[in-house]
Amino acid sequence: MDQNKTRVDYIINLTPHVIRIYDDKTRIDPLRDKPLLTIKPERVEARSRSRNIPTGFIMKGGVSIPTGIKIHTEVTNLPREQWGTIYIVSHLVASQMAGRKDLYVVLDRVVDSQNGVVGCRKLGQLP
Repeated sequence: MDQNKTRVDYIINLTPHVIRIYDDKTRIDPLRDKPLLTIKPERVEARSRSRNIPTGFIMKGGVSIPTGIKIHTEVTNLPREQWGTIYIVSHLVASQMAGRKDLYVVLDRVVDSQNGVVGCRKLGQLP
């Protein structure tokens, strides 16, 4: 299968985490294996603003638990599209900005022996 290759000049990390991209090895030893690429976060991250709307209560054993609906209202700190630049954002931000071809999320997380996330194997887009 012929795979699409996109050449970019800049990869901007708009998440609060360092992104480490590893190759397709089945198991990673983060103390031994070096990532192919490390992308440090920018000072400002793209965020999804939201608000909660109260809907009522759930009663359990004499305890009243408030309930609500969370509505995501807007995305902040997301630059305009620029030719040759892609942005790594959270899945939530990417899902709110459907149609933006320059937004990527981490795919295929890489974990260490304690099951802690240390990086990813791929960057991807949401439909």
